Amino acid sequence: MKNLLFLFLILTITCKLTAQDQTINGKLTVAESIKWGSTGAILNTDQGASIELRGNGIPYLDFSNDPTIDFDLRLILRGDNLLSFEGGDIKMSNKLSARQSISWGNTGALLNTDQGASIELRGTGIPYLDFSNDPTTDFDMRLILRDNNTLGVLGGNMAIDGALKAKEIEVKPNVWADFVFNEDYKLPTLEEVENHIQEKGHLANIPSEKEVIQNGINLGTMDAKLLQKIEELTLYIIKINKRVVELEKENSQLKNQN
Repeated sequence: MKNLLFLFLILTITCKLTAQDQTINGKLTVAESIKWGSTGAILNTDQGASIELRGNGIPYLDFSNDPTIDFDLRLILRGDNLLSFEGGDIKMSNKLSARQSISWGNTGALLNTDQGASIELRGTGIPYLDFSNDPTTDFDMRLILRDNNTLGVLGGNMAIDGALKAKEIEVKPNVWADFVFNEDYKLPTLEEVENHIQEKGHLANIPSEKEVIQNGINLGTMDAKLLQKIEELTLYIIKINKRVVELEKENSQLKNQN
């Protein structure tokens, strides 16, 4: 009789559990899987603390700080076996590791690596890297690959603490030194050049050693200044050559008179 009453009590509790919601103040321990709903949904674990979500539909996890809305962030498995996030951003305190490429957007953008720590930016558009100290601006500086396969820098200057090695460097200065050959150009006399060197220790319009060490030089501007000095030297040589020719003529005439 006691066994029948105990069995009846168990059946009554089971019916109540299946007929209405239950609140568990402590932990719920289940030896195997947990099934719910009518779509074959199953919460399964095969080892350790691993969790598997299975069912006939699309498995997902919803997160929300507001119990009145469906979700703030959803982790969902799409039909093409792509695990994606919807409704919010993902913030990681540590590094993100991916065995293969990382793709984003709808233009075929791809972050790829083929060896070591190399990075490839590929896509149907124009690949670029943006840098900014202000989150409200598009970019302060942009490193961009132009249509003519030229890597350009927009919006700022590039500083290199070490050496820059290149097969070719193209500089486009705003001025050049051909004005030295203009008729109205006042060529300093060699005496003026000598006096400036003795007083300043360097050529006129050329920065001193102290200024160069402190401030550096602009390649385009300095090339123009150096060319100016070369063109001035050329004019000096032309004048000296004319004087030499005149002296040779005078010397020849004197020899003929004797």
